[in-house]
Amino acid sequence: MKLDHKRTVLVGLAFFSICAFWQMYDNIIPLILTHTFQLDETVCGAIMAADNVLALFLLPFFGALSDRTSTRIGRRMPFILGGTACAVVLMNLLPLFDNGYANGASTGKLAMFVVTLGLLLVAMGTYRSPAVALMPDVTPKPIRSRANAIINLMGAVGGISYLIVAAVLYPNSKTAGAAHVNYQPLFVVVSVLMAVSVIVLYFTTNEPKLAAAEKEYEAAHPMPTQNDVDYMTFELAEAQRAASGEKSMQTLTLEEAEQARIEAVEIVADQTFMVPKSAQGRNALFLELESRAQSGEDLTGDERNWMAMYRTSSERAGFEAMNQLYAVNQ
Repeated sequence: MKLDHKRTVLVGLAFFSICAFWQMYDNIIPLILTHTFQLDETVCGAIMAADNVLALFLLPFFGALSDRTSTRIGRRMPFILGGTACAVVLMNLLPLFDNGYANGASTGKLAMFVVTLGLLLVAMGTYRSPAVALMPDVTPKPIRSRANAIINLMGAVGGISYLIVAAVLYPNSKTAGAAHVNYQPLFVVVSVLMAVSVIVLYFTTNEPKLAAAEKEYEAAHPMPTQNDVDYMTFELAEAQRAASGEKSMQTLTLEEAEQARIEAVEIVADQTFMVPKSAQGRNALFLELESRAQSGEDLTGDERNWMAMYRTSSERAGFEAMNQLYAVNQ
């Protein structure tokens, strides 16, 4: 089955927004806590660790809650939309309290900043697990590993996007030696990135329809159960024992039959001709097979056929040209 790269990129927009936020959070919040509010590193570290503590409870809770949710727009989408909306509002309050404290310090402003920060962390925690679970919900199992690579790439793009925005808005020439830095524009830009990415996700990804299609595919292509695997390896071992004149599997003890199944699978694995994925590996395999053939060793049909095909390939010609050039230089 072929992976729909465009759809996977769109699904990855949720993770894009999450990573853009956390990149900003990890870079800017410590600066605000230590420079504006003048908190020592111990208190700052404790506040910065709060998201990890909350994640221990929030991520599994909202992940399980979304599993049991059923709405017109899907299981995960309500959490992604709601969590992002709350986060966008709350994150833009933080620089207001930061600027207000810089203009006139007060315990109340510090308390409001910390409370808002806590609510923001809760908002982010509500949709991280649903956002990550969205891809498996709409992607068949055989191609999920490739889809997951794209999702992780989207997260990296989100983090890089923040770094570019921060570099443009806050060059060293602007922040060096400043008594106070106004981070409001940065928070606004990142919140817009988050909102736009999730809005695009919502209007381009029909979660219920895609999830239904994925379930239909899984139903039409069921994965073999352990009983299926046991039966296939039993039959394989039975055929191998019959070909070699050994007694039937039916006459063996459970321990002997299990060992015979393991040996049957190992024999097939040893006999399977595997071609390396890299060009260097294929060239090395060709030289090894050529050496074995020249020494009089019998090659399998698969090995002989592959050698004949590879010998005339452009890849092999390239290695030959490199060897000749090396010999001339020597």
